[in-house]
Parts: sequence; structure tokens; C-alpha cells
Amino acid sequence: MHFGLHHLNIRKRIHSWHDPYPHPDKAIRALDKIVVTGALLGPLVNIPQLLQIYTTQNAGGLSLFTWSSYIFFNIIWLIYGVIHKSRLILVCYSMWAVMNAITVIGILLFS
Repeated sequence: MHFGLHHLNIRKRIHSWHDPYPHPDKAIRALDKIVVTGALLGPLVNIPQLLQIYTTQNAGGLSLFTWSSYIFFNIIWLIYGVIHKSRLILVCYSMWAVMNAITVIGILLFS
């Protein structure tokens, strides 16, 4: 008698399979490195926008709703990263949230 719990063992075996890291395939390893680099450098592309806002003290062309929405979606990704224990997602979207929050502060101060 299995009391309908036989599917738990099957599910456990299905979810225990993971790709090895670093991956044995050179192309996938290269893609992994590109993704890590992009995740770390991506938020830094916001620096010119921040410099423009804070040096000119003008945020006239920026939408508070849009930049606030970016923070909201960053928080969703941060929750996802916590649940899945992905350090890369946590670092990347923490950086994006900080950059977007600084932008929102600039919009509030200089609009």
C-alpha cells in the first residue's frame, strides 16, 4: 500500500538532476561567463543617466512612474533570487534596485 505518495519519490528524482558547473561544454562555459559579466556590468550603464540628473539638477524628461516600476520589478526578481538561492540574481538585481532608487530620488528632487 503506497497511500498515493509514490509520486513524491519520482518528483525527487526528477528535480535532483542539475547541469554540472562549470559546464563541460566550452560554448556553455563561455555563455556562463558572458552572463555573469553582463549581470555585474549591466546596472553600471545607468551611471551616465545619474550623472546627468545630478550634475544638471534636471530630471524633466524622466518618468517617475517608469523608474518606480523598475524598482518594483527588481524586488520581484530579488524575491525570486532568494527563493531559488541564486547569488547572481541577488547581486544583479540589488545593484539595479540601488541604481533605480537613486534615479527615483533624483527625479523627486529635481523635477
